[in-house]
Parts: sequence; structure tokens; C-alpha cells
Amino acid sequence: MIKTIDFLNNDPSIDAILVQLPLPAHLDTDVIINTIQPNKDVDGFTRVNLDRLMGKENETAIIPPVYAVILAMLQSIDVSLMNKHVVVIANSDIFVDNLAEVLRRQGATVTLASINKPMLQSITTQADILISAIGNQGYIKKEMLKNKAIIIDIGISMDENGKPRGDADFESVKDTVSFITPVPGGVGPMTIAMAFWNT
Repeated sequence: MIKTIDFLNNDPSIDAILVQLPLPAHLDTDVIINTIQPNKDVDGFTRVNLDRLMGKENETAIIPPVYAVILAMLQSIDVSLMNKHVVVIANSDIFVDNLAEVLRRQGATVTLASINKPMLQSITTQADILISAIGNQGYIKKEMLKNKAIIIDIGISMDENGKPRGDADFESVKDTVSFITPVPGGVGPMTIAMAFWNT
């Protein structure tokens, strides 16, 4: 894989490189991702791009497509992050830590949570915006939400019929929320669009 990435790094006809994650356990994801030249890192996951994003050079960073999707979706419904309380529930520390910093720079107060956190509902009911990326079908229910909250549903799993479903129980929450991204057809296609934007 590293030889292939090196070949693509040195090929001037290649503009962007994306490694499909997760990789098999015997491969070192960090080493492989950081083999990509930062200017061809379409996912924005190399250490150089993440350092730029978190530092003073954030204008030169390639923003991870999912982060860009969240910002674009909120912008599309005229919602500013300034003074909003955002709760992020996810399984990946790398994902949430960097996302939290991006959201804070937009003026949000950010709380990070996991499904194992005691009293999770007392945290989620405080959220103006709930971002869920746990891959647990229908986990987010009406009683976990503040009235008129916004849900950005990044999680995806398959139901018993093999159809993709999100973390939010759509039928339970639809009358409580002011906005919810659909699964399928929401964050997924937008992420692809943002990857092309990065390219």
C-alpha cells in the first residue's frame, strides 16, 4: 500500500488520494495515511493537514469532508454555531476531538459524549445541535432531545432488511426536531461532494 501511495504521490496526473477506512487490523492506519502527500490528502487526515486545521494555518488546511458537510448543512438552513451548544456522540476520539475544535472556532460550546457515558440523556437534552456518529440504528429517541434541536445523523447501519438506517429513530424524533439529516441521502452523498470539492 505504501509503495502504491508513493507512486500516486509522484504522479502529477493524480490530484487526490483517499484510503478507504477502516483498514484491516494488521495494517498501521496512521503510517499509511501519513504516507499521503498533504496536498493530495482529500480526506484531510494526514498529521500535516490536521495540524494546519488546528493551528494558525487553518486557511491552508484541507478540511475533512464530513466536517465540511456539517458546516455546509448548518449554513444551508441559516444556523450559526455562535453560542450554540453542540453535543457530539461518536466512537472515534480522533474524529470528535478535531471536529470539536472546528466547531468551537465557529463559536459553539461543544460537549463530547459516548453511548457508555452515564446520564447521557441529561447531556443530549441540553443540545441545540446533536451530531451522532455511532452506527447504532435508531439509538437517538425523542426523550433524548431538546425541543427544536437539530440532528446531524452521520451514523449508518443496516436494518434486518439490509436497508441503511441512521442513529436517530426518525419516526420518534421527527416532530420534536427542527431539522434532521436523512439516512440514506443526507451526510453520505454530501461527503462525496465535499471530497470532490477538496479534490
